[in-house]
Amino acid sequence: MMKTLSKYFKVAHVLLLWGLVVYVGCRTNKNDPTASLPILGNVKINDIKTTSVQASCSISKVGVGSDGSSSIKEYGICYATKEKPTISDTKLKAGEKTDIPVDFQVTISGLTANTKYYVRAYVLHEGDPVYSEELAFSTTAQKAPEVTTGTGENITSTSLEVSGKIANIGSSDVVQHGHVLSETNQTPTTSDFKTELGTANAPKDYKSGFSGLKANTTYYVRAYATNAAGTGYGSVATIKTANVVASTVTTGNVTNITTSSADVGVTRNTLGTTTNGQVGICWSSTNQTPTIADTKRENGSSNAPEFFNINLTNLNPNTTYYVRGYATTAAGTGYGEVKSFKTNAAVPTIGYTSASFSTIVNLESDDDRIALRCTLTTNGAQIVEYGFVVHDSKTANPTLDNNVLKVVSTTSINGYGVILSGIKKADIAKLEATNNFRAYIKTTDGVYYGSSQTFSYTYPPEFSSLKFDCNGTSFTVTKYSRTPQITEIGEIEILSTNYAQVTPQTLPPSTSYTTKGYFSIPSGDNSYALYVYNTTGKLISLLPSANGKVYTTNRKTEGGSLQAPCSSYPWRLVIPYVKMANGTVYYPNPPSIKPVEKCFIDCTVK
Repeated sequence: MMKTLSKYFKVAHVLLLWGLVVYVGCRTNKNDPTASLPILGNVKINDIKTTSVQASCSISKVGVGSDGSSSIKEYGICYATKEKPTISDTKLKAGEKTDIPVDFQVTISGLTANTKYYVRAYVLHEGDPVYSEELAFSTTAQKAPEVTTGTGENITSTSLEVSGKIANIGSSDVVQHGHVLSETNQTPTTSDFKTELGTANAPKDYKSGFSGLKANTTYYVRAYATNAAGTGYGSVATIKTANVVASTVTTGNVTNITTSSADVGVTRNTLGTTTNGQVGICWSSTNQTPTIADTKRENGSSNAPEFFNINLTNLNPNTTYYVRGYATTAAGTGYGEVKSFKTNAAVPTIGYTSASFSTIVNLESDDDRIALRCTLTTNGAQIVEYGFVVHDSKTANPTLDNNVLKVVSTTSINGYGVILSGIKKADIAKLEATNNFRAYIKTTDGVYYGSSQTFSYTYPPEFSSLKFDCNGTSFTVTKYSRTPQITEIGEIEILSTNYAQVTPQTLPPSTSYTTKGYFSIPSGDNSYALYVYNTTGKLISLLPSANGKVYTTNRKTEGGSLQAPCSSYPWRLVIPYVKMANGTVYYPNPPSIKPVEKCFIDCTVK
């Protein structure tokens, strides 16, 4: 019986110990997260480039959360240039919650070339982040493309082709490729002449063509390709263009020279290595070794030795030109020797000159009294100055060195036109009754004159010391010695009612230069106003017609305002005049005399 109880007690004791272990184990799984952490494998790095890599890892155990399910919230890769990178550095999320183990991969880009980085996988769960073991790697250095230069092909005197190959595009795609060429630089670069064939993202063969080259000339050529890392070059190939011979030319004599043209001969002596081509003359007034880049004239195509005579036109007068013959073919341009010639100086043409007399009545001003005219054709001459020279009747051909008066024209002229010059009042005293004159033109090559002409001039009288008051009018008349006799002096008096003319005074013959007269307004007319106004109240100046009639409006200004006239008071206009023995009548200018305002007698408008 005791043995049986002892046996049962041992069994119970074992069961109690096993239950305690199970209880403690279950309690540990529920309250101790470290017993259920996710487990990460080792990070692997693949496809390392200058700015990117591929990083991969695996979650071999997901762990258990507090609710008994997976505790993983996010997983991925973090990296930095320092050791032990964390999610506080740069991280790339590969996925979120997972209940099963997973393999994952990310591409890390935007890296710096030739730089060491540290990378770890991470898992975010209920506790602190879990990281894998650290792995270090370095990005590759940038690398320019690898290029090879081929051989020259299809070589002519002015062109060639050359092949090339991109053997390796380098660390990034090719942005431009082709060949570089130079006549002087034995290691040409993209700063020299180059072809541009575009982009490439894989090795390739290609070919470039060059034209417009010199004949029988050595050129240095090599292939190139450019990517983000720089430019790679192939070896330098030395290629020589084919030899050609241009035509030989002789420049002939220059004949038939004028102010604007000349004839020049040219002979094509030999054809060179090609036949057909243009033959002509090239010339310049500044380039002493002219080429076809200067002015040229082609005679036409020629395929045999031949002589040509070519006319040059549109030349400038009195100018030295340098000329030579040329012949252009596919082999190039051959030139003859340079010859020079000078075109003739331009001689302007002066037409018939004439004189007309001014009709200006304002004799108190210094306006032109006499207008001289002629026509001028410059004929290409460079005009410096032109005008007229005047002398007395004894000198038939006045010049710039022998004259009593020189009048320079201000009229503009270009090629052809009529030029005018006016003799002013200040110069009238230098003239006689009869005068000789002629036009002159001063050019850069000399002075040219027109034919000698004659004009006569009558000196008009002049009014001065004009005075007007309520009692009358007084003035002075000056008479020149070379003026016809003054035969009459007086006033024209015009009334608004009947346009009556005051009877003039007739003067006896007089040899004096000055005649004074005083003309009184009759006392019975003192009530007449001497105003003449237009509709805006402004005084106007009018020259009466032959019958003395002046047409105006009957409006006036008084006290600063426009008033209607007094119908019972007519107005009066008084104008002095002088009559000459030849019948000419002169008036002062302005012809209508401004009356004295105090003579106006006011009235009331009703």
